[in-house]
Amino acid sequence: MKKPLIICLFLTLMLGITGLAWANPVEYTIGTGTAVNTTTGAPTPYGTFFKNFRQQYLYRASDLTGAGASAGNIWALAFNVQTVNNCSPMPNFSIRIKTTAQTALTTTFEVGTYTQVWYQNNFLPVNGWNVHEFMTPFHWNGTDNLLVDIITTLIPGAFTQNASVFFTATTGVNTSLRF
Repeated sequence: MKKPLIICLFLTLMLGITGLAWANPVEYTIGTGTAVNTTTGAPTPYGTFFKNFRQQYLYRASDLTGAGASAGNIWALAFNVQTVNNCSPMPNFSIRIKTTAQTALTTTFEVGTYTQVWYQNNFLPVNGWNVHEFMTPFHWNGTDNLLVDIITTLIPGAFTQNASVFFTATTGVNTSLRF
């Protein structure tokens, strides 16, 4: 039997955060998730329109703690897909996380040491919540910002479409970066 997940919403992204045992999850919601990307637009964690991609999301500690989250293990993240569209399977689909001092993203991906928390070859999302249970939890210290990095390798075949995923637009600060 699968254990329940802890889920938070921010830019279509959900983070499971808990300092308790995995069997006692707590849910935090961050953002509204009222916007949706187009079949060729971003941000989207499932973007196959340009045949490969890298997507980063910045989660500020103030947004997480403002929603009631505190230091602890992140066990999962999820994205809410409105429509899969003509999205194709993504080879070497990888989700990595690291802490960062950045308070906004620029036009350059942040380098450094990331922890790979989820991987699947030829991952294809479905409509609704796509929950990615981590291979091992990522410990968040409760004060640093988080950077989620999603990447896939070259997608074979013809150009396809991005999955349309709910997100929350931010004003005054860039919290999403895509290539």
